[in-house]
Amino acid sequence: MTFKISSIGTPGSGYDFQQKQGDTGSSINDLDGVYQQLIDGPITVTLATQASDRIQLNAMWFEASPDRTKVHINTVKGRAKDRHLRETGTASVNAINPENPYHWVTIYCDVDGVIDESDPEQGQLATESIDRLAKLYLGVDEYPMRLDGEERSLFTLTPTKIVTFGAP
Repeated sequence: MTFKISSIGTPGSGYDFQQKQGDTGSSINDLDGVYQQLIDGPITVTLATQASDRIQLNAMWFEASPDRTKVHINTVKGRAKDRHLRETGTASVNAINPENPYHWVTIYCDVDGVIDESDPEQGQLATESIDRLAKLYLGVDEYPMRLDGEERSLFTLTPTKIVTFGAP
């Protein structure tokens, strides 16, 4: 699957603050390295999901899939973002450079799949995902903030369009 890559022109670029259609891509690797570094984090991103009556924004951890063609979100099953992702099948992820808010990447996505920890065949993938994120974001081997009785869900999101802006 391919996605569109667009950039918004920075001052002096000749297309100042206008969206310029670029190439198509099939991997995060098709982006310039200054945007790959935002995706590779650890940067807390904003996840946007759609409810019937509003847009919901959540600060999240995330990661590129191992083959770098998709991105992964991990959340607790039953939370609002979990319900919205299951209901609408779409989301957007915005990664902003914490040292320069004028350097960011937004990934518009379709939900490609979800794995709940209770899945007897693949549930361990949701657990492994949150532990990998804990290693990336916190430097620990196992996710330490789990609540009693919570079930994690791993969402695989397929980019449909990526928009970039600025430089570090």
